[in-house]
Amino acid sequence: NAGKYLAVDDTTFKVDWVRWLQNDEQKAASEAYYADASKITGVNDVVMNIGETPDLLKGISTSKENYIVDYSVDDEYMFNNEGGLTNVTLKVSGKSDKGALSKLEEGVYNIHYSAYDSTGTLSSGQITPTQKIARESSLLIVLARSLNVKRGATLSSISLPKGFKWVNENQVVKENTKFDAIFQKSENERSVKLALPVTIIDDTTSLKATVTDSTQKEQNISRKKISAVKTSDDKKLEDFLFTSLLSGMILYLLKNKR
Repeated sequence: NAGKYLAVDDTTFKVDWVRWLQNDEQKAASEAYYADASKITGVNDVVMNIGETPDLLKGISTSKENYIVDYSVDDEYMFNNEGGLTNVTLKVSGKSDKGALSKLEEGVYNIHYSAYDSTGTLSSGQITPTQKIARESSLLIVLARSLNVKRGATLSSISLPKGFKWVNENQVVKENTKFDAIFQKSENERSVKLALPVTIIDDTTSLKATVTDSTQKEQNISRKKISAVKTSDDKKLEDFLFTSLLSGMILYLLKNKR
């Protein structure tokens, strides 16, 4: 009996994985219980670049008065399976831990949103909970850089980070939009389907830059010409003033001599 002798002979008990299931009766009971609970709306997958700290609560709202929404982030799809043992680590504990977002490495994470009554007390331990906490989840996709491509190119021309692959790499990019992809950290780990945003870098962008540079160069040349004209005029003015001053001094001396 492993339960009696764990502390005696150094027997260890490791949980490989846990699966949560519901039968139809349990599902109906759960839906009835949470029928009057607060609802969370505006939940969508979020894409960010490494080092950023996006507002994960932007656009998120809850239906009941005095209820607030917070979140947590875990790395379900990022762990390495060692000896059949899997695990999930809490990476961001809530909005007060927002700075931890900037430390996430490239990959895919879970965002778990919870809405609860800010005026009540959250239950814990082996007691019947008094609050009905609404929960919703989405994906947090962290990339090292934005995914850019020329108009008319296929997705295969975009180099994806390790673990990501397009569902259909032959799709042609005609506009800024999202395309279906799959993330799987390693061959033996779970995969997850998601959508990656692709931005078009049009040829007209570089053309506008060239035109702008040419215009600036022409303006600089014009300024130099104007500057040269001003310098020439200034020289003429100096010569005129010097001549006038010299003539005045001569007339003054001749007048006093008489």
